[in-house]
Parts: sequence; C-alpha cells; structure tokens
Amino acid sequence: MFVDPRMITLAREAQGWNQTHLAGLLDVTQGYLSKIESGNAEVSDELLAKLAQHLETPAALFSYVGSASTIEVTCLHHRRRASTMSAPTKKRIEALARLTRISVEELMKTVRITTDKSIPRRGDVDLTPADFARVVREYFAIPDGPIENLLSYVERAGVLVVHRPLGTASQDAVSTWPDGGAPMMIVNTGLSPDRERFTVAHELGHLVMHGAPGDDQETEANDFASELLAPAEQIREDLVGLDRRDMGRLMRLKTKWGMSIAALVRRAWSIDELSDEDYKSYQIQLTKLGWRQAEPGHVPAEDATLVRRVIEARRQHESLDDDALAAIALMKPEQFRNVFLPADEAGPKTEVTISA
Repeated sequence: MFVDPRMITLAREAQGWNQTHLAGLLDVTQGYLSKIESGNAEVSDELLAKLAQHLETPAALFSYVGSASTIEVTCLHHRRRASTMSAPTKKRIEALARLTRISVEELMKTVRITTDKSIPRRGDVDLTPADFARVVREYFAIPDGPIENLLSYVERAGVLVVHRPLGTASQDAVSTWPDGGAPMMIVNTGLSPDRERFTVAHELGHLVMHGAPGDDQETEANDFASELLAPAEQIREDLVGLDRRDMGRLMRLKTKWGMSIAALVRRAWSIDELSDEDYKSYQIQLTKLGWRQAEPGHVPAEDATLVRRVIEARRQHESLDDDALAAIALMKPEQFRNVFLPADEAGPKTEVTISA
C-alpha cells in the first residue's frame, strides 16, 4: 500500500503530539518514527494499522494524494485572541485546517455549487479595509443597517464554512483560499454568536484582501470586519453622545447590531463618538465584570449549512450512508458525524447539484 509520509506527520500534528509521544504509543523509537515521516523507512501493514488506530483516522488517509495536504502557510489566515500561542498548538491548528480541506474537497468531487456571486478580491486596488468593506456590502446587496444573517451572505458566495473544535480557546478561526480551490473558513466551536459574527467578518476580510502574509493583516481584517458589520455612517446615530454610563444602551445595541459590547465600545471610539477617557473606563469595567470571555445579552446564533447540503446531495443521489460518506471524507464515522452532521436547520439558498 502506497503511503505518503507527510500524511502521517499531518495526522500526528492534528492530535497535538510530538514524535516522541506517538513513538511511545507505537512502541518504536522516536528516531525510527522520524525516518518514517521523512520517507526514509518503510511502513509495515502492522505498523500502518497501529498508526491509524492511535491517530484515530482511517488508514486510507495515509495514501491521500492531493494539493490540500500541502497548502502553503501563506494561504492560512488566523483569527486568534490576543495571546501567545505555542508552536505545537499553531501546527495543530494548521494541520486541522489542512485535514478539513482534504475532507471537504473529497466530498465535493462529484458536486457542483452554483452561486449568484463569488466573493471579490481586492488585488492591487488601493482601497483601505473600511473602503473595501463598503464595496463588499454593495456587491452583496446588503441593505443598510445591521446584517441579519452574515453567514448566509458568505455561503451564498460559495465560501465553505465548517465548525470544528480547534483544540484551544485562543484560536477563533482559520481560513484558506489556495489557487484553484474554494475559499474556506474553519470556525472554532463554542464561540458566542456575537464573537462568531465578528470572527466570520474578520476571516472574510482575510479572504478578500490577503493573498500573502503581511505585518498589519490582523488590524486590517479587524477594520474590515468593523465596517462590514457596522458601517461608520450607519451606526453613528446610535453611538452619538455615548459615555461611560451607557452600559444599558450598549446592551440594546448589542442585540440590534449583533456585535459584542466590547466591539461596540471600540467602534464608538474608532469613529470618534467615545472619548479616550471613557474608552479606557469601559475596558476596566468589562474586565471587572468578567465580560472579556462571555457577555450577557442575546444575539441569535447563525448556522453554516452549505457543506451539509453538499453531503446531503451526495447521500440522496448516490444512496450513501454515514459510514460511506465518512470513508469518502477520509475520516472515522464518529468524527465525521461530529464535525459535519449537527442538528439540521434552514440554510442559504445556494444550489447544490451532482456533476455527471
């Protein structure tokens, strides 16, 4: 059986393990595992079975041949909280992103997605992130005011969105758009609806603006997200006169605009509707209240359904059960169900058809 050693490395990194840990589980030396992963040692059928068992993946994954396993890091954009991330954690997230793309691309091999619009790219056009956010709103024909369902616009443009645990609370999402591939976001599970909306807007900013890494990309993506969700001249009237005593007002605006209080405070400050002194006061209040991680107030959850519709199209057209679909996705059935088959809800009106 052909084995691509890079897939062993990818599966190991997706578990967050170093070579020493996996070698111990396999009862081989770290040096021998290193030779396997570098392509300098053969993998017996017995060892391949043990690798599949411990890495919780079908052995067929190790024979995968395709571009998704080697997506350049320049195509990976990250939305993370302001914290230091260890190298193993970063590798794990990137490995999960690559494995997710492999699974989705395998599922889409006989599927064609028809969209009214594709997402635009900034290219060499000299526009600020806020300017381009306004271009995107106009391009998607988003009405003035709060965006009712951001994910529906994103998915209608053909962006594949997958919710998947990323193994850390420090990472909100990762997005990829390699040449010749479809744009994709992998969003961490467990985010509050308001944070997820900002995260999706942030990742959309990366997809439309950034083809290669740069020093200011996180700031640019945040500026894009803020203007996309709350255009300055559309939210200004709601923020005029805001001061440090207006927490109740911010709670109401959170529900209206689908943004966290923290994001609204920063938005008010960035468009000069909140003084530096009051901005600092709000930062202190949010910390004291413990609202940095979770705030009160209701924002409706949004659901990504496009990939699920792809799966259901194949299920119905080809009479496939979950086990067969999992095998196509190069995943174990339980993992496949956990990632791709949550409770069904109404999705965007994106046509999904089976190719002949």
